[in-house]
Amino acid sequence: MLIVVCGMHRSGSTLTYQLTSQMLDDRIDLRHLSGGLGKTLDDMRSYAASDQVYLAKTHVPTRLFRQALPEVGAKYIYTYRDVRDAIASLWRKGKLPAGHADRGPESAARLVNRELLAGTAFRRMPSLFEARYEDFVADTTDMISSLARFLDVALMPGELERLREETSLERQRDRVKQLAGSERDLSTRITPRHITDARVGAWWHTLTVAEVQAIEHAAEQWLTQHDYRLAISSTAGHPPA
Repeated sequence: MLIVVCGMHRSGSTLTYQLTSQMLDDRIDLRHLSGGLGKTLDDMRSYAASDQVYLAKTHVPTRLFRQALPEVGAKYIYTYRDVRDAIASLWRKGKLPAGHADRGPESAARLVNRELLAGTAFRRMPSLFEARYEDFVADTTDMISSLARFLDVALMPGELERLREETSLERQRDRVKQLAGSERDLSTRITPRHITDARVGAWWHTLTVAEVQAIEHAAEQWLTQHDYRLAISSTAGHPPA
């Protein structure tokens, strides 16, 4: 079996990877695919058809990658958030200030289209668990319980509380502080600058009005369908009260 933790960049996929890993590592001989999923249909099928359970984490697949994603023998754990926050967090992590050559409305729209295209590929899978960043960022209790049911894991007494503590924002910040330079913790998938601003709606402090407008134009239908309020059209570019 293949278990794939996927989702938008900067949407809590590392947290769901950690939870999945901890739940399953305590119960089965879980194989971690730290080098990625592979790039061919045969690679994917071999993992999905195996009696061994493989766990992988990925974000945006190429077209060939999307075509290779197996439906049988695979479970997908998909995270998403307000795409404006996702793009803003990417740019904060990359230390790209407003006016940087790698930023701007065109770049923002291109990144949004890439994220939504990948999301369409993942979310069509028959065995899918979805987690909304805004719903679990303050308290992961419900998400942990739901994820355990999806993974067919019966939580032991006290295990939910332990998992919640191990994946709390404070614990993640501590892990980041322990890293040096460009070091990466392969067991937790934590990287330097992993947390740039965990607040919901922090994009107001990062994106320019032109970038917000480009993102909302590219993702208007998606934002509306997922109950994210459009800002430019309703507030003339000013943060909501």
